[in-house]
Amino acid sequence: MTKRASVNQLGGDNGEDEFAAWISRAGLAANKIKDYGIDFVCCQVPSREKIGFSYNMHGNIFLVSVRSTQQSKNHVRLNRADAELLLRANCPMALGMVKRGGGKHPPSVAMRPLDGKFIEELANFLGKSQKSLTVNYKTGIEDPNEAVSKIRSQFNPVTWQKIHLLRERLQLANLITKPIINFNVTESGVLALVSELVPSV
Repeated sequence: MTKRASVNQLGGDNGEDEFAAWISRAGLAANKIKDYGIDFVCCQVPSREKIGFSYNMHGNIFLVSVRSTQQSKNHVRLNRADAELLLRANCPMALGMVKRGGGKHPPSVAMRPLDGKFIEELANFLGKSQKSLTVNYKTGIEDPNEAVSKIRSQFNPVTWQKIHLLRERLQLANLITKPIINFNVTESGVLALVSELVPSV
């Protein structure tokens, strides 16, 4: 019996190759890992502190999950497991989107970092009963240098704390109808946890 490969399998492999080539333009190597929903581990752009013929590397990494559109459509779809995985990441993460070209048009690539707005979209999706979430390709950033710059900002401790805090608050909101916990971030970046008792009626 002849072994067969699905169109989606081949399209997924091609999409990952396109993404790896795209992000290399920003000076990064996309390291493929065993596919558990996360497709690549990428290193932060090297510092420009050049020493001889080398650069200082700071060891910061971010994760990327890559999805391809169907033919020349303008969106990708995430299921509930995809959304949960994005929200559970314990380091900066992004969604890579590959728009398949139709006919003679080459594919194009964009990346959408997991920022506050995207986190809220994912949390709202999980708070409903729908099975999939449509993510428009145009919400991604097509310039690899600009996309990586957005990711790089998340390595700032204060920025990352705010993102992590928002994610935790939204996850709690789906579980607790009347929250009794408020999270605050002070101007100095120090996290403050304030508990408030809800008076009984």
